[in-house]
Amino acid sequence: MKRKDLMVATTGIMVMLLSGSGYTFQNEPRGFRDLRWGQRRTPDMVFFGEDYNAKHYKRPDDELTLGKAKLTGITYNFLDQGYRQSFMAVFIEFDNEESYNILVNICKEKFGKPTKELMNELLWVGANASVRIDYGVLRKYGTLLMGDRRLSRKYLAEREKQQGKEAEKDW
Repeated sequence: MKRKDLMVATTGIMVMLLSGSGYTFQNEPRGFRDLRWGQRRTPDMVFFGEDYNAKHYKRPDDELTLGKAKLTGITYNFLDQGYRQSFMAVFIEFDNEESYNILVNICKEKFGKPTKELMNELLWVGANASVRIDYGVLRKYGTLLMGDRRLSRKYLAEREKQQGKEAEKDW
């Protein structure tokens, strides 16, 4: 995964977690496609990159559609806890406004009214999972990020600790 893509995915995870708690929304996702949050990766997954304590995988035979929305990529993010990797989030990419509009309709139908909505960014924050969709009209790039809040918090805590250690030599 390109470093820029990793940063976008990480930022999305942070936005999902920092957006409050105590919210609920209908049909909180328990995973994506045939994977549930916390599950181990499947044998068909190919390693794509890593970022701190997260490992990223793709599925070569993944169908790059969601309903009628055309996707440009799907990345499965796993929290690496040393003794096992647990499915933490899915990062879905698309590159046109039509797909964005279709995905917004799908998400609103499935999850109900967004917890927060600002311009081309919608966010659903629940007790266990979060969903975030955004689209940049000028850059023609959008993402749909869904993840488990508990595992994502563990990822961010470890990332913060590692970033602090990395900066020690610069003091």
